[in-house]
Amino acid sequence: MLDLSYHENLRRGTRAFPLAFYRVDRTHARYHMPLHWHMEDELVLVERGKLILRLNSRPAVLTEGSAALIRGGVLHAGEPEDCVYNCLVFDGSALFERTAESDAQASQLLRQEWEIPAPFPSQSRTEAAARAVFREEACRGNGREFLVTGALWRFWGMILEEGLYLKPVRAGQKAQRQVSLVKAALDLIRREYAAPLSLERLAAEAQLSPRYFCRVFHAIVGKPPVDYLRSYRLECAAERLLATNESITEIALSCGFNDLSYFSRAFTGQMGLSPRSWRKRHL
Repeated sequence: MLDLSYHENLRRGTRAFPLAFYRVDRTHARYHMPLHWHMEDELVLVERGKLILRLNSRPAVLTEGSAALIRGGVLHAGEPEDCVYNCLVFDGSALFERTAESDAQASQLLRQEWEIPAPFPSQSRTEAAARAVFREEACRGNGREFLVTGALWRFWGMILEEGLYLKPVRAGQKAQRQVSLVKAALDLIRREYAAPLSLERLAAEAQLSPRYFCRVFHAIVGKPPVDYLRSYRLECAAERLLATNESITEIALSCGFNDLSYFSRAFTGQMGLSPRSWRKRHL
């Protein structure tokens, strides 16, 4: 998975069972959840520790056992603190197409017309239903797809029963435009992360002055653009270390680092292991 795309447009699962599961711990290249968005919903459950999510720049803190639903199209990232977390990305409209067509309330929920506050209330039936989805997903016996689908049915039902949804408050034109322009800069990073990318170039892609771009980017992403570019390059390098036989020097250069010593220090600081140790431990 060498393309850590900010706008993920790959297909999840199969047409009949459109979902994908990820378990993320400290050894995962994307332990620090990079800023991205996709059109499917994403259910996140913290197994241990703390995960600080940013959802279109709004913070949401998940602790052990808590869960949140990230609606499709929302720009999101996560900063873990000694954390293990699970993600289930799925197309609710495809899974429950007939229900979405026949029930107006369910249709609005499944078609992402309503917001779901994050995280779910502690000890709520919806939180318990979210945990049940992951328990069924972990089973590998016969009938798994039916069990997961059934658990998702109950999960949606609990959201409706407990009233855990809001009609979205439409952001002002200025806020919408800022998110759109930051997405343009993120897309440039995805396409050209290996090339020299100055602050001025990123700001020009967002059609903003460098100073104002830094303020807007930091407000939405949670860190300065130069710091985020470095983090993204390191994530790409971590993936390449496991997916290719290239030397560490080749990988550093191909990910935008011209100083091997700096690359090694930065990689160790973010991933917790040197590039060589990272490759040795995970292969």
